[in-house]
Amino acid sequence: MEPSEMNANAHSFDVTIQDFPDRVIQSSHTQPVLVDFWATWCGPCKTLTPILEQLAEDYGGAFLLAKVDIDKEAALANHHGVRSVPTVLLYKGGQPVDGFTGAQPEGAIRALLAHHGIEPPPISALDEGLQALESGRLDAAQRLLETALAEEPGNTQATVGLARLAAARGDVKAARDQLEALTEVQRQSPEAGAVSAWLELNAFIADGPPPQALQDMLQKWPDDLEAGFRLAIWRLLAGDAEASVADLLAIMQKDRQFRDDGARKALLLVFDYLGASHPLVRKARGRMAMLLN
Repeated sequence: MEPSEMNANAHSFDVTIQDFPDRVIQSSHTQPVLVDFWATWCGPCKTLTPILEQLAEDYGGAFLLAKVDIDKEAALANHHGVRSVPTVLLYKGGQPVDGFTGAQPEGAIRALLAHHGIEPPPISALDEGLQALESGRLDAAQRLLETALAEEPGNTQATVGLARLAAARGDVKAARDQLEALTEVQRQSPEAGAVSAWLELNAFIADGPPPQALQDMLQKWPDDLEAGFRLAIWRLLAGDAEASVADLLAIMQKDRQFRDDGARKALLLVFDYLGASHPLVRKARGRMAMLLN
């Protein structure tokens, strides 16, 4: 895919010799403009341009990105003395004030921008908290998400984030309390649905035998569907989703009447818990459909 075909954002655009004076020179009096000279045949351009586009989005309008195809805009490239691509120029106050030639790492580009006082917007407590949650830094996530909720009581993302955090810690009560704080509409989000599914799955194994005891039971009685069902849930919550799904599909194949089609119903909860985009979900749905036919 060529740079001009890549998904641009609100802060990046293609520019020609006709609109360069307005969109770059004039605009740079109020907002810095990074000009990316590139070509379709340029390999390094295909690496650099996506980095620049992502930075333009991340910086949220702190600078604009203007992209120039030198094969279509040779006169514009010649006017700027472009001899090789990629070449990047930074315009401020109607003039080029800095730049570089060749692909550069993201850190070097950020340093150049910072040198000219161009910084990304500060990250919010909510965004930082969600990032901490995704990376498993649960204590930091709790502190930041609670801060976000204090700043905006009732915030859906913060509340669901705290529910997900409670689920990650295995705290059923805290997860349920956070979900109950949501409105019916807020509970419709996939993230809230995942926590709700987690709570229902936990209910299957509450006050039941631990995993090792279930394994011992299955060694003695391999056809014990109840033990197999509970062990499948334990495996999911311990992180072995593939084994869990395989076990539930096997139970579904053996006996659809077990727990009133309980294996299929549990699989639907597993799908909600994992999320529709999870590759295992797509595969398991196909297998389930075959069993239902």
